[in-house]
Amino acid sequence: MAPVDDGGGGGLPPTLPSAGDQVVVHREKLHDVARALQRDLDDLKESGTSGSLWQLRNQGLVTAAELGHYPAGEQIAVTCKNAFDHVGDTYDAFLTSYQNIINAIKQTADNYTKAEDATTDAANRQGGGSPTTSGASSAG
Repeated sequence: MAPVDDGGGGGLPPTLPSAGDQVVVHREKLHDVARALQRDLDDLKESGTSGSLWQLRNQGLVTAAELGHYPAGEQIAVTCKNAFDHVGDTYDAFLTSYQNIINAIKQTADNYTKAEDATTDAANRQGGGSPTTSGASSAG
């Protein structure tokens, strides 16, 4: 029995193309999405931006000096530093994953372009004519 989408967002798309269906990849839209995501990621990486990794690592951390150099204050400072380091490492991993997603979107569009170009070249060699490709898939 095939999995069914229960409406909770974790199921399968309602209609997946079958092997015989035509699939159209809108390369320029993929590139537009990748550019928008890259701008967002660049904003997250910018040092002056509120909530950036730089800000997390360089501002706002409570130090032992600020807590008065007494044993409990020094322990709190160590705990805060460890927490900030862990959050920073997690944030850094998120930024890396975000960049990998952007790269994958770009690669998908580029791969489709290469595949379509190869198909067009092969058709031109076989038939000598000039086959048309889908207008929805402009090079980007």
